[in-house]
Amino acid sequence: MTLRLPWLLALSALLIACTPQPVEPVTGCQAVANVEPLCGFQAPEDMVLRPGEGGLLISQMGVDSAPGSLVMLDLATLRQRRLYPSALSRHQRLSGWGAEKCPGPPGEEISPHGIDLHQRQDGAWQLWVVNHGGRESVESFELTKQSGQWELIWRGCVPFHSRRYLNDVAALPGGGMLATEMFRTPVLWSMLLHYLGGSTGRVWEWQPDVRGLRPLPGSGGSFPNGILTDPEGKVVYVNYYLDGEVRRFDRGRPSTEIKVSLPFPDNSSWSGDGELLVAAHVDGIPSVMGCENIREGACPAAFSIYALDPETLEPRLRFHHPGGAPMGAGTVALEAGPHWYMGSLSGDRLVRIRRQHLQP
Repeated sequence: MTLRLPWLLALSALLIACTPQPVEPVTGCQAVANVEPLCGFQAPEDMVLRPGEGGLLISQMGVDSAPGSLVMLDLATLRQRRLYPSALSRHQRLSGWGAEKCPGPPGEEISPHGIDLHQRQDGAWQLWVVNHGGRESVESFELTKQSGQWELIWRGCVPFHSRRYLNDVAALPGGGMLATEMFRTPVLWSMLLHYLGGSTGRVWEWQPDVRGLRPLPGSGGSFPNGILTDPEGKVVYVNYYLDGEVRRFDRGRPSTEIKVSLPFPDNSSWSGDGELLVAAHVDGIPSVMGCENIREGACPAAFSIYALDPETLEPRLRFHHPGGAPMGAGTVALEAGPHWYMGSLSGDRLVRIRRQHLQP
């Protein structure tokens, strides 16, 4: 039996795309061209501002055999503190903060990925966390201050099928959330599906008053990655990594879609001016594949940060790092005070740059 030409072409493209390039990790922890590294982290893939904007909540992904954690960085002292898991970790499942079939807290096995922080209608702060450790799930935490110290209390989870590899999460008003399914395992099969023109994943919606998960209409694509919504949860912004697109559409109305091409877009955040800040990997999967197990130093892959108009998605390049020191493979940019902070998918650092040094 012979393979048809499209399958042969797809397999050839797959082999090329999945061949890791030789990677020499960045070493040292010195500033380069106004970009200052902050070291002592573990794969700080995503981050959000804590209430009051005096600190960052950071998801540290599991690397190799090491599990991950959730930490807080104090922006005044630049000191970090682990919030989960920790000796002070508390667990109290609450109705409406997760699914009934949640098996219990993730504990020491947690491997956080995308995160989102949202204030609930009762004033409590809810942190949604994509988790790969021990199970594929979105975990729900309450961020609270006890005796002058910030704590995370586990409140529940939304389990997903073990073959669905999630990436990011966006909170919805009313206690719900949206999560991007990047692909189904094994990843090579999903990559082949992409090169044959198929969708590898979609966006899933969960609501506390609705039984189960439901796919968001019109959200299918290749490697859905970062996701954001407007404050009302009506407009959704999704980054499709392998499609090289950012898409905007009304939730439940795919006919309203607007899209723009960006190279391998990763995570998004809101700027103080109401623009989307989107991190993009210049050379895509081949440039970052060999970086995923880096624990000391940093991935050298080039990346850019774009600011997008939330209505038209018209992009402006605000920052470009050609690769190398002090850190590459940026996954997220977050505006906090006079700086932008940028995380990465691997390595032991994040970086920051003063806004005055960014492109206008």
